[in-house]
Amino acid sequence: MYGNPISSYSNPYTDFLSDGRFVHFGREGILQEIAQVISVPNPDHRDLHGLSGMGKTSLLRYVAGHQFVNDYRDFLSGEFHDRPDRLFFLYLSGWIDSIHPFVLMVRALNDRLREYYEADQVRPGVDAALPAPVVVGDDEGARAFDILETTIRALWLAGIRPVLLFDNFDTELGFGKLNVDEVGRLGSVRDYGSLIFATERLLEEVNPAAKGSPLFKQLTQMPFRNMHDDQAGQFLRAPLDMAQAGLPDADIIHLIELAGGFPYLLVLGGRALWDLRRRLGLREKPAEPLSEPMLLYLDERLRQEFWRPFEHSFQNLNPRQREVLIDLARRETISLDNLHEAGKQSSRLLWLEQYGLIEVLPDGRLRLFSRLFQEFVLDQAATVAGPALSSADLTVQQETLYNVFRNRPDEVVTFEELGQELWGWPVNRRGKDIQ
Repeated sequence: MYGNPISSYSNPYTDFLSDGRFVHFGREGILQEIAQVISVPNPDHRDLHGLSGMGKTSLLRYVAGHQFVNDYRDFLSGEFHDRPDRLFFLYLSGWIDSIHPFVLMVRALNDRLREYYEADQVRPGVDAALPAPVVVGDDEGARAFDILETTIRALWLAGIRPVLLFDNFDTELGFGKLNVDEVGRLGSVRDYGSLIFATERLLEEVNPAAKGSPLFKQLTQMPFRNMHDDQAGQFLRAPLDMAQAGLPDADIIHLIELAGGFPYLLVLGGRALWDLRRRLGLREKPAEPLSEPMLLYLDERLRQEFWRPFEHSFQNLNPRQREVLIDLARRETISLDNLHEAGKQSSRLLWLEQYGLIEVLPDGRLRLFSRLFQEFVLDQAATVAGPALSSADLTVQQETLYNVFRNRPDEVVTFEELGQELWGWPVNRRGKDIQ
């Protein structure tokens, strides 16, 4: 036996998902900055912007809990370092089409205030300042914000700093339902506290009409990137350590190659890997890696497990970003040197690299972060475009010409360059010399 206290059929990754534990690997810098911006004399707003599966929701829930101020107390400024209990966190999620977002905020605020007082019923200077809870209708957005603003201001006057944590607000049910004036009113909360957003879509794409609001000028975007391979390895081992269990390094490396640095994909992959090893009788053999046939079997399982998260991330990209991914999936790799003059294509690729969908190889070429994701993107391209043109349908010259243009997107290709590629012209041969 390996000394594993978990039962024969339990899975450490399933347990990890269900108990909601937060693992800090690769997120320490973000958490330190949040601690700073919410506690300085003039609080600031932040937008944690990253793709699906990065762990943004887990991070916001962790910040809203009691452990955050204990773990990052050294980064809290001034009075809040000595009195972290005077930080008032309000986690906001669950936007509904039939209810105005401001109404949902007020209802969540009333519930949170009740919890706040139950935790410490001695709140001097607050009771008298706070307005009594008021019932508002589902569509009474303006009235709801009046109550929200009054309550938050009362907390601020009592020396309590409100921190509003917005999860999944970048949808048509949340931010998309606000008009320009309402977005402006939401931004005014900065006078009393901080707004922390976690987004997958750009807010200005969700609600273009609100782009001119002062909120956008106040909102600093923080890239929420994928984990590096070493951090992903630590992340995969964390649930195992909690369960006093183990997995072979080779299996973990294989899993990271398929899931990249996306925490949710890593947990899904870890769960599938653990389940497969248990069924093969390898649970008590943590040093024995899967055989090659079993790795192929695992790949097929993960192809199915990852399909839905892949689709969610892909659909939240704008059409130009999707085009770039499809192009790269078809090429398999592209050199950074070829991007130097590619204009917008280059900036889109580098943006996607920053958020983990593209990785840079040691030789300086770019590729999609996972071959499973590459298969998914190619499938999406085939779904949109219909049956692909086979190379058997092209002559050799046509195929060569097609490859020249495909490998140089958004570039002007000269007649001389075409001559070099198609007919083998020497480099110094000029087009005007050809009759």
